[in-house]
Amino acid sequence: MNSSPLTQDTPNSRVPATAVLLGVDWGSTAVRATLLDGVGNVVGSDRLDAGVRSARGRACEQVFDLVTAAWMDSLSSLPVLLTGMVGSAQGWREAPYVNCPADLEAVAKNLVEAPRPNTWIVPGVMGEAVSGAPDVMRGEETQLIGLEGDGTVLLPGTHTKWAEIRDGSIAHFTTCITGETFELLRDPGLIGSVMSGTVLDEAAFQRGLEDLERPGGLLHHIFTVRSRALLGDLESAAAWSYASGLLIGSEVAAMTRALDLDEPVRIVGSATLCERYRCALEARGIQSECISGQDAASRGLVRIAQAAGLVGA
Repeated sequence: MNSSPLTQDTPNSRVPATAVLLGVDWGSTAVRATLLDGVGNVVGSDRLDAGVRSARGRACEQVFDLVTAAWMDSLSSLPVLLTGMVGSAQGWREAPYVNCPADLEAVAKNLVEAPRPNTWIVPGVMGEAVSGAPDVMRGEETQLIGLEGDGTVLLPGTHTKWAEIRDGSIAHFTTCITGETFELLRDPGLIGSVMSGTVLDEAAFQRGLEDLERPGGLLHHIFTVRSRALLGDLESAAAWSYASGLLIGSEVAAMTRALDLDEPVRIVGSATLCERYRCALEARGIQSECISGQDAASRGLVRIAQAAGLVGA
C-alpha cells in the first residue's frame, strides 16, 4: 500500500450539518473522499495517493479508514457511496456491470454493499463501442449521471471515454487508450528519452494537431518526435506537448468521424486536459463546453444515493 501522507483539503474534523453523503471516488492511482450536501456541493474533502492499483483486498479497508479518518468519530450517521475501480475485480468488492442503455435507476438499484456498515459501491457500465467490440467503464458513469440533458460527452483521462446520452440513459460509449499510451511514450525509451519539461507548450501542441494531417499516419508521426528533437526541429522541452497533440488529434479525428458529430460536445474532466481536447475539437470545427469532472461526479453520487433511497431527495 502507498504510504503517502493524507493531504487534507478541509482540516476541520467535524462533519458539517449540511452533509448528507460521503462520496468516495476511488480510481487506479488515488482516492478522494468528499462530504456532500443535498445538491452535490462539497462541504469537506480528503485525498490519498493510494489507488486500487496499490491497495487491494484487505488493504482497501486500511486506505478507507485513512481517507475518512478526519471524520471517523461523527461519520456513522452518513451513508457512504464509493465509485470507480474500487468496484473492480482488483478492488475492495466487485460490483458487476450494468448493461447499456443504463440510466440512473438501473445504476441505483444495482449498488453492491461494501465490507463496511452503511457503505455501497456503484456498479460499472458495459456496452458496445463504435467498433462493435464490448466496452466497459467504472467511475465515468457517475460523472455522466451528474450531467443534465442528452448529447455527446467526452471524458478525457488515462482511458478516455466518448459517451452518447440519449433519453437520460448512457446509450453507448467508446474507450480510447490515449492517456495511457502517452504515459508509455514518456517512459524511458527512444521516444521518451528526448522529452523533457512539464509545462504545456501550446504552440507545440497545436503543431502536433496540424502535422497529424500530413501523410504517414500516427505511428510515423510519433517517431518524428524523436527525429525532430535530435535534429533541432523540435525543442526537447516541447516534445511531449507535440506528442500530446499528435495523440489527442488522432483520437479526436477518429472519433468525430465514427460518431458523425454535428452537435456541441461536453468535455468532463480536469481543466488542463479538457482544454487540450477543446482545441482539438475546435480545429475540426466542433464546438465544446468544459465541465469540472469533480463537480459532475459529486452531483452524480448524490443523485444515485437519492434514487437508491439512501438520502432524501
